[in-house]
Amino acid sequence: MMTTLHTQLTNKIRADLQQPLRMLKQVEDGIISQYTLSTAEFERFFAETYPNLEETQADLIFSPQFTPTQKAKEDILRVLGTAAMSSKEVDTLIQELESTPITATFSTIDEQCHATVTLHPVFIERYVNLLPLNQPLPDLIKAQFEPLRSNLSPCLNLIGRDRVWQSPERQQLFVSIWNAFPSESTENQNEYWTFLTDVVRTYRPGSLNDLHRQLNSLALSCEEDMNQVAGRTFQHEEIRLLHGQSPQNKEYESQAFARYEHQRSMAEKVQALLPVPV
Repeated sequence: MMTTLHTQLTNKIRADLQQPLRMLKQVEDGIISQYTLSTAEFERFFAETYPNLEETQADLIFSPQFTPTQKAKEDILRVLGTAAMSSKEVDTLIQELESTPITATFSTIDEQCHATVTLHPVFIERYVNLLPLNQPLPDLIKAQFEPLRSNLSPCLNLIGRDRVWQSPERQQLFVSIWNAFPSESTENQNEYWTFLTDVVRTYRPGSLNDLHRQLNSLALSCEEDMNQVAGRTFQHEEIRLLHGQSPQNKEYESQAFARYEHQRSMAEKVQALLPVPV
């Protein structure tokens, strides 16, 4: 790993961790439930309780806050490119980040509390270990990406590192699909590959022919679900009323119909791009 790249990654992650943090509802609810506080009392929590949290307590409460988003992972790959760090290099990077205290400002959703604190080391370790730093691109997939160089979409770079594409058979399937796809806009490629990765993870096709059959079955299944969505009970009536939802289920029908329609449309679009089965 080049020293320059290592430094760039360290600086990028440090800057990300120092960004102001709007607390997630899940984190707020966890603190309120465990410590019987209102959000107006959070400043006292951060001043008195937070500094004394044990590692397991801190991780349990704040782990959602320090789980990298899709965008954070893609931003890291803008720096990393098609390279990958070793586990030892990742450990060294974590040690460097922990060697100098990192502070960040938490704010509650209602803006009643703002607290600047030093991040627990467990937050840094969690965040870094969940980034795709030491998830290498499989050799066959990396070979397809290399000609793109700086034009490689970070989304595709991240998808190519997904565990679902790691086996030799899946790499071959990836390459077959990659070579079959026409030169589309980056936006379309990202959408197609995100959809395909979910399909492969769920249905585990062993070949392009398998994938064709599964996409066809998925499209037909979604079509049937779209035709039957009206009148379904998606939630118990009392629960719907409690949450202010329409007793006629119209909101749920609309949302479900849109999901099925999107899945069907994507299955048909992707299937049309693949070679005809033999």
